[in-house]
Amino acid sequence: MTNSTSPLASTVDLLIVDDDADLRELLQFYFNNLGYRTEAAANGREAIKLCKRSKPRLILLDVKMPGPGGYEVYQAVREMPDTNNTSIIFLTQYNTRDERLVGLGLGADDFIGKPFDVQELRLRVEHRLRK
Repeated sequence: MTNSTSPLASTVDLLIVDDDADLRELLQFYFNNLGYRTEAAANGREAIKLCKRSKPRLILLDVKMPGPGGYEVYQAVREMPDTNNTSIIFLTQYNTRDERLVGLGLGADDFIGKPFDVQELRLRVEHRLRK
């Protein structure tokens, strides 16, 4: 887990959750350079733990991960009082209609298939954070 926030910070802009270390690091580097405070998690358990501590404003959440997958993490985040209104954008390589319907049906704010355009992702993140 990498963390660009100070140890005393209680809120981050983005929590990036993906079991692909390269993608996780790339997204964290990209959004940090845009001025966002980010944290990253490699799996669902780590993501839930970070949500309790950091109360992210938005979560970029991979669907298929070891341990609790993205849908289970989504449910856990929604059950926590401090994060039940956190914006969540699912990211997945399984960009089928059925997967999108499941994610959006749960109440996710967006669903983006991999590979994705990083500038489009940035705009979607900015849009969600403005709301």
